[in-house]
Amino acid sequence: MRQQTRRMMAARLAGVALLALGVGAQAGQEDARAWVQRMNHAVVNSNYDGVFKQRLGERSQVYGIIHRMKDGEMIERVISTDGSRYEQKRKGSRWAEFRPESKMVIVATRNRSFGYIPALNGLDRLAANHYDITDKGQARLLGRDVQVIHLDPKDNLRYGYRFWLDRQSALPLKFQRTTFDGTVLKEIAFIRPPGLPETISDDQLKVEVDAKGFRWVSWDQFTPMHNPKLSRAYVPSAALLPAGYRVRTFSTPEQEASAGAPRARFYVSDGVSWVDVYVSPAGDADNKTSSSINGSIVTFTMRRDDVQVVVVGETPQETARAIAESVRPE
Repeated sequence: MRQQTRRMMAARLAGVALLALGVGAQAGQEDARAWVQRMNHAVVNSNYDGVFKQRLGERSQVYGIIHRMKDGEMIERVISTDGSRYEQKRKGSRWAEFRPESKMVIVATRNRSFGYIPALNGLDRLAANHYDITDKGQARLLGRDVQVIHLDPKDNLRYGYRFWLDRQSALPLKFQRTTFDGTVLKEIAFIRPPGLPETISDDQLKVEVDAKGFRWVSWDQFTPMHNPKLSRAYVPSAALLPAGYRVRTFSTPEQEASAGAPRARFYVSDGVSWVDVYVSPAGDADNKTSSSINGSIVTFTMRRDDVQVVVVGETPQETARAIAESVRPE
């Protein structure tokens, strides 16, 4: 009887310990998600400026950034420091890339709320099913106290994030895009803590490039949201998409019904990773599939019946292939 009682007590103590571990892990995840939410707000709604180094594989480059939120409108400049005078500017949903060396300006509409420094606004409980979200505790970086947050993928269908968040401002002083096995594909790290000015003037946000005589190219014309040249509608099939990925739209059913043409651009996301899917008439394109990788960005192209499907995003190559293959006639 005494031996049985000891066994029962041991089992109860083990159960209590496991329960405590589970509660602790859940609390840790909630703390980590709270830090992500603080970061999401900071990278969009704060005024900040600074200099950062971006590393893609073995390549690295230094940029300056000036970001302002005023009267509900986000304006941001990203300036290369390599002497090329290359710049990007975002004003509201309008984005432009200035390439002085080729005398070209590329413009596009960007619906996502964040600028060059990413936010994870789609991180919800459903998305969290596919990532281990952990608070790695405090550290020191650039002379500042930072909170280290990891989002590690639970499978090889997606990439992960690591953030070093300034504990005072919640801005990421460094972040990394990682593979399933932890390899760093992309890193953005501030060289010194970004400034947090109360005001940023319009002059500071003016592009310095004189674009007179430049060729202006609208990306929206090449990738329209709806394309009347499509003879029928093609859509990513929810049943065929990789686990956790869903089609996201930023328009209402009424807007879709009044478009007057099949939808030609889709956003596919698991809440953390975002992928653009473009559908266009195949024309004379052959039946070959192709793919390319630039740092953490993959581009996958294939033909489906009479359309060409192009998938672009920060996602593993096989995931991009699966998303492309999920496109079917509606």
